[in-house]
Amino acid sequence: MKLSAFFTSPNPVVRAGAWLLTFLLLALFWVMLLRFMSLDGVFSSLGKAGLGDTQAIMVITLLPPLATAFLCWTGLRALRSGDPAPATADAKLAPVAVPAPAVDPSEPLSIAAWSAITPLGDAGATLSRCLAGEKAFKPDSAIRNEEGHPVHAATIQDLPLEALGFPLATRSRGERVPAMLVTVLDSLFNQQEKLARSSVSTKVYLLQPEALPSEVTLQGFAMAWAHSSWRHSKYELHLLPAATSDAYVTVNSLAPHLVAGRGQHALLLAADSLVDPDELRVPVALQEVFSNSVPEGFVPAEGGAGLMLVGGAYAREWNLVGTCSIGAAQAQQRAADRGAAGKANCSTLPDSMTAAMVAARAPAGEIGMVVSDTDHRLSGSVEVIRAMEQVLPELDVLSRRLAPMALAGSFGAASDLIHLALAAEAASANGQPSLAVNVSHVRKTGAVVITPSIA
Repeated sequence: MKLSAFFTSPNPVVRAGAWLLTFLLLALFWVMLLRFMSLDGVFSSLGKAGLGDTQAIMVITLLPPLATAFLCWTGLRALRSGDPAPATADAKLAPVAVPAPAVDPSEPLSIAAWSAITPLGDAGATLSRCLAGEKAFKPDSAIRNEEGHPVHAATIQDLPLEALGFPLATRSRGERVPAMLVTVLDSLFNQQEKLARSSVSTKVYLLQPEALPSEVTLQGFAMAWAHSSWRHSKYELHLLPAATSDAYVTVNSLAPHLVAGRGQHALLLAADSLVDPDELRVPVALQEVFSNSVPEGFVPAEGGAGLMLVGGAYAREWNLVGTCSIGAAQAQQRAADRGAAGKANCSTLPDSMTAAMVAARAPAGEIGMVVSDTDHRLSGSVEVIRAMEQVLPELDVLSRRLAPMALAGSFGAASDLIHLALAAEAASANGQPSLAVNVSHVRKTGAVVITPSIA
C-alpha cells in the first residue's frame, strides 16, 4: 500500500489523522532547528507588528510547519490530478478491449434496455421534468461554505440504502453508489427479464469513480449485485477507471465484439455521488463549488445509469421490443487556438455531430432531440446551441435540447452514461433519433446517434 493512500483515503478520519501526524512531525523537526537559530530580529519585528511575546512564540513555532504541510497538500493534489488512475487490483478483471474501428452502420449495436436515476427521478421522470424546466438542486443544509451558508446540491431521495444496511441519511460515496447500482440493475432486469435470465454469466463493464479505491468499488458492486434482481446469475466484472475511460469510447470498443458474437449481452454501468460534506470541504474552501459568489463552480449531485447492449442480429433473433440502436460514437479534438476573446474554438462540435449522423445514416431532419452534458454555466450551452443552429437549423434549441445537469447538478463519473440513457429514453418516447453530445471534456467533443427500433 502506498504511503500517499493515507493522505487521499476516502475515509475523512484517516485523511485527518495522516495530515495531523505530518504537521506534528514537521513541528517537532522545526522546534529542533530553532535551537540553532538567532531569533532576536524576528521577535523584534513581530513586536513592532503588535504581537506579544506569547503570540510571537506561537507564530514562530507553528507558522512554518503549517505552511510546509499546506505546500505538501497542494503538491500531492497536483500530482494526483496529473497521474493516471490506478489499474484494477483484481487480476480476474480483464481490461476492456482496445477501441476498434467503427461498426458497419448496416449492423449497429442494439440497446436492449436502459436505465437512469438522477435527483429528478428515473429516466422517464428526468426527461419530462427537464423538458418542463424543473430544477432539482437547492441550498443543502448538510453542506456549508466557510461563512456557514448552505451550498446548492441535489440528492436522490429514494434509494434502497436501508436494504443494504446503510443509514438512510448517509452521504458517503462508497455507500450511495451501490444503492444507485441496485436501482439501475433492477430496472434493466425488469425491462428484459427473459434475456437477463438466458445467460449463466453476464459481462459487466463498470465506470469506476476516481475517488473510490478499487477494493471499495468491488465490494460495493458485489453488494449491489447480491441485492438486485440479477442475484441468481454470475457476473464477469471489468472495472474501467473513469479518469481514462468514458462511455463513448467503451461503446465503440464493445460494439464489434457484441455484433459479431451470438447469445451474448453486456451491461455498461456507472454511478457516482458528489454530495458527501466531508469530501466537499476542500472544493468549497477552494471556491470550486457553485454559490452566488462562485457562479462558475460545479453543483454537487449524484446519479447512475446503465445500458444492456446486444448485437443487432441477436436482438432481432430474440424479437426484442422497445429497443434502440446506437451508432458509432464520434470524437473530435478541440482546436488549440482560443481566439482573441479567449473563448474555445467551437468548430469541432459540429464536426462530431455531423460525423455521428453520417455514421448512423440519420439525416438532420430526422433528429428529434439533442441531449448535452452542459450544466448551469453559459459557456457550454452556447457551444451546443451554436452547433445546433449550424448542423440542425430546423430543430428548436429551446424545446429540443435536453441538459439535465443544468437542472440537477453534476453526475460525476456517471455523466456520460446518464446522457446516453436519456438519449435512448428520448428516442423511444418520441419515435425519432436522438443525438447525445459531449462538450465537458476540455480537449475533445463527442457525439453519437441513438435510434428507436421500428416495430
